[in-house]
Amino acid sequence: ALVVLALGSWRTAAGQTFQHPGVLVSRAQLDYIKVMVAAHAEPFYSAFVKAQNSNIGSLDYQPYGPPSDGYIKCGPTSNPNIGCSNSDNDSSAAYLQALLWYITGNQQYAKNAITILNLYGYGLKGYSTGSTYSNAPLQAAWDGQKWPRAAEIIRYSNAGWSDADIQQFKTMLDTAIVPRIINGSTSNGNWEISMIEALINIGVFNDEPTLFNTGVTFWKQRIPAYLYYHTDGAQPVPAPRGTANWY
Repeated sequence: ALVVLALGSWRTAAGQTFQHPGVLVSRAQLDYIKVMVAAHAEPFYSAFVKAQNSNIGSLDYQPYGPPSDGYIKCGPTSNPNIGCSNSDNDSSAAYLQALLWYITGNQQYAKNAITILNLYGYGLKGYSTGSTYSNAPLQAAWDGQKWPRAAEIIRYSNAGWSDADIQQFKTMLDTAIVPRIINGSTSNGNWEISMIEALINIGVFNDEPTLFNTGVTFWKQRIPAYLYYHTDGAQPVPAPRGTANWY
């Protein structure tokens, strides 16, 4: 998915504009899924029913929200886990609720997604760092991958998300998440690949070509090195930022 995303969006970045809704799915793809679900076509319909019946797809989903002080705190393997799993669940729920809104037209799904997005747009201040919270960059990357997917659909589908709330969410992405991922990772290829997708996704949603292009540049550097590491023995393409564990 990351490979397709980067290559597919690069053409629009050259002109400094982006296609919306985008990030992961286009309007044409969303419309196609909507038609398939309405026709009860498989495998779309079964996946749709499963999504509706899931906890995060529930019409009465209750979001956790960020920690009361606004700072997510994640240690190695999410221990300690202060807001880490909650953010992971909420971001997944926001995306699924956004998809279900687009497919069904049920306003409650849109309201649920907007509630979640606003909780973090106004409440997330950042990710605490230091030896105790060493997973901060990875958690920020994971969150940065998913939040724009949900926000992009809600923003460009007449869901009722206000301009002020959209701007606040964009600000949160730029101030809480981007600082933790903008320099990539010197320790782990898996971490950096997550960061790359987050940079690209945020760049599209925030209409920031420079941020998007940073993600594309990192992708061009990291992916060949990552693939050669696993397949070609002598590592003919060195890691762009660090040479430690790649997994």
